[in-house]
Amino acid sequence: MGIRTMDPEVVDLCKALNDITPSLRTFSSCSGHGKHPLFVGLEFQKDDTRGLTFLTRVCDRRYSDPWDVTLSISDSHGPTWSPVMVSLHSGVWKGEEAYDMAERLIKNIDVHRRHDSFLEAFGLLELKIRPTGYYWAQGWLESELGEGCRFEGYTLHTRRGDIGAFLKAMRVKEAEENPGGVTPCCYNVSHGDPFLIVVEDDAELVAAVRSSDCGIWAPNRISPEKLKL
Repeated sequence: MGIRTMDPEVVDLCKALNDITPSLRTFSSCSGHGKHPLFVGLEFQKDDTRGLTFLTRVCDRRYSDPWDVTLSISDSHGPTWSPVMVSLHSGVWKGEEAYDMAERLIKNIDVHRRHDSFLEAFGLLELKIRPTGYYWAQGWLESELGEGCRFEGYTLHTRRGDIGAFLKAMRVKEAEENPGGVTPCCYNVSHGDPFLIVVEDDAELVAAVRSSDCGIWAPNRISPEKLKL
């Protein structure tokens, strides 16, 4: 399923799940549209259950929200994939409550992929987060009355929802820097839709994005459009 055809509320969760290991992958998802539980379907390779082991930990109710995890069997799998599939859904929670659960699960996945003692104890050190990541890129225009428009650059974000928080923080900063305490009319505005990029072997950039509150301006050394998925 392509990113553009997915419900936006499940994109970041599916991205986090698929990023754990190539031996675990999502094959279906639905946000529930506020009427039904959020759902993600996953499958794993026959000879590599590390992703499944990791998933059972991060969804364990001792460390996570009460996600419902069920197993099903299908004969439609490929030759290297297990006939047993996993269904992950938010139980009785729907809408914003389910979306908040998804955000917390994303953070729990991130925490456990940095948890050396857990990874070592379960033989999962290969799942440790490397200086590679998937991020949302958003283009921006600078527009001032009487001055016209110009492309300002891109910002990078761990989650799509962080783009709105970044804009809000930018508006506050603009107002503080303006002597009148008011953000100039149409100063920085988003340009185009956000898109996913992959950043590989750039520990400095990965660390900068992950340690930020809601994102960073992309450094000049990278071109997000060339890294687009």
